[in-house]
Amino acid sequence: MKRFISAMICLVLVFCTVFIVIPVEVSAGPNDTLGLMNNWDYYIKNVSTGRYLTADGSTPTSGLNVLNLAFTGAANQKWGIVQNSDGSYSLRSAMGVYKYALDVTGTNVDFWLYGGFSNDQHFDLTRYTNGTHLIKNISRGTNGYVHVSGTDVITNSSTYSTAWWSFELVTRGDASLYDFNITAGSNTQNTTGVEPTFTSFTNAGGYNKRIRKNDSVDWAFNSLRTDQISVFYGHATAGYFPFFNPSTGIESDRITGKRPPPPSTAIVWPINELPVNQLANLRCVLFVGCKTGLTDPILGNLVNEAYNKGAHFALGFKTTVHFVDGYCWVPSFLAKAATGEKINECIYQACKDSPPRDYWLNGVHVVTPGLFLADLYYTGDEYARLKH
Repeated sequence: MKRFISAMICLVLVFCTVFIVIPVEVSAGPNDTLGLMNNWDYYIKNVSTGRYLTADGSTPTSGLNVLNLAFTGAANQKWGIVQNSDGSYSLRSAMGVYKYALDVTGTNVDFWLYGGFSNDQHFDLTRYTNGTHLIKNISRGTNGYVHVSGTDVITNSSTYSTAWWSFELVTRGDASLYDFNITAGSNTQNTTGVEPTFTSFTNAGGYNKRIRKNDSVDWAFNSLRTDQISVFYGHATAGYFPFFNPSTGIESDRITGKRPPPPSTAIVWPINELPVNQLANLRCVLFVGCKTGLTDPILGNLVNEAYNKGAHFALGFKTTVHFVDGYCWVPSFLAKAATGEKINECIYQACKDSPPRDYWLNGVHVVTPGLFLADLYYTGDEYARLKH
């Protein structure tokens, strides 16, 4: 019956010469699922296998099976998520210019002409506790979670790792490094040594590189909403990341987790006051500085607030970050990310490359403890890749 109805819809579309417009990329809205943006294209990767949701064929045809296959980047692995009037989503394939969509027949996940089988093509997308997403088919109810069995994609009631999906943006946008070279005052610092590796990472990943040395806080804060990658590296402490006047070295403004109550007169830019889901474009944000992963009782937690506003992954540090350790940790993370490894593998490599150090600097004996996994605080989808 589904094949007959599909054939009739095809005839109607041809007869009426109806044209479907390719989805246009727009900003995240308050009604979008946290971390996702309506009308954007994603590669959808299963966490347990590392393979991608794929329409099994190179020519769009109703009835194609959907499988879990290795990444190719072809159109049959690109899915445009489109929100329906009931709040659910349809996942429309770039193969066939978005005229076909993910569909469920029985317990099998397949590929059919879009629009003919309402609930079979309607899915609830929910951000899971680990930052990945669950995909649940409306027509199947509690048995509708999309998961993998070998290379097959089916539905059942499981919400274990075979039902966890990383939504990885197809397009590449801005990647920004906010570093400092302050030589005046008491806040002297130079974190520009990570710039070469950052450049190599952005080139490998296809991002638009933006190195914002000694930047203004308003630019950095507003760019959080458009960046796909943001790396902040400099002096910091729990609850806030400060910016400085490069001429005087005096702190000027702060990006904070939350706004301090009166009578505070500090000029702050609180992340928690951003509109809902405004950071859904942000694939990864690193706050590299002392205690950026800790929670201040007044200013909150930078990592948590970024994640709560839709960032896919956010990371900070629970301890003092010596510059010599940061100079190892940040480039190591970025170099590993440039190879296409998952975020968690990048973290492990960066910590491995940041051991304890005992050395002399300008006649001063310096001992640093290094940076270990226990020194980090992060949340979000650590299974995603930042480069394909």
